[in-house]
This record gives sequence, C-alpha cells and structure tokens, in this order.
Amino acid sequence: MLSATGGAAGQSGPSEGEEICGHCRRSIPQRSMTMHSLRCERNNFYCEICQKVFPKQDQIKHMDLVHSEYICECGEAFQQQSLQDHRRDSCPLRLVPCSYCPLHINQIARGPHQAECGNREALCLECNQTFKRKEMQRHLIRSHDREKHSISFKDWL
Repeated sequence: MLSATGGAAGQSGPSEGEEICGHCRRSIPQRSMTMHSLRCERNNFYCEICQKVFPKQDQIKHMDLVHSEYICECGEAFQQQSLQDHRRDSCPLRLVPCSYCPLHINQIARGPHQAECGNREALCLECNQTFKRKEMQRHLIRSHDREKHSISFKDWL
C-alpha cells in the first residue's frame, strides 16, 4: 500500500533525480514523470481527508463509506471510525455487564439496574449464608480469602 507521506511504505522523500507524484505521492524518477503522471492521474485518487491513495474506481465508495456521517442510535453523528469508537467506548446505549447478575444492560440504565439488583439477596455458595448481592464481594474476600479479580456473580445464587 502507498503511504500518506509520499510513496510506498518505508520510502522517504525524493532522491536526487526524482520527484513526488501529485497523484500517488510516490517518488518517481524525473525522466519517467510525464508518462507516470498521465497513467497515475487516470488510475489513482488521493484522498485529502485521510491522505491515502486509492484506485480511482473506488473514490465514490471510499468517500461514501469512510467520510460520510452516520447517525448512532443515541442520535449523535460521526464518521465511520469515530462511530465505531463511540459505540464501543462512550455511547450511553452501549451494552455493559451488570456487576451482580449475568445481564448486559444499556450504560444509561446501569445505575438504576444495579441499585435494584445489588439489593437483592443471594446465597453464598461457599458457606450457605445469605447476603445482599452488593455485599457479596466483600464477604467472599473477608470470609473466604478470595481475590477480588476472581469473584463474579457466578459465586452466588
């Protein structure tokens, strides 16, 4: 693949007797530049936004897929990569696990869900005592020498 800075990956600026092609950003010998430019302009597209070179027939597809705005279910608009990052990291509608049960709920509903879920009673599978789910982790650490990272909702009923 061609790099955004002027040529094939790993290639630096033009050497003596070479020029940078304005279409593919590669270093081309000066004696070949005229023929290269004619062919390259006909076949390549340089995206000014992401600074990458693509075959000319992919120009519309590239612009539509990569640089168009997409609307997230939460109502915010993003370009493709930003939308993927948003959905994974910050969307209030992304699914997140409950700390006390096997459900995955929307981030925006996690607080109310866990407030209710954490106050439900559960049975410790190691000593058969009953505790609130939100107190179970502390119980397992203090009473059964469990490590915090090894505790999950599967340790109680």
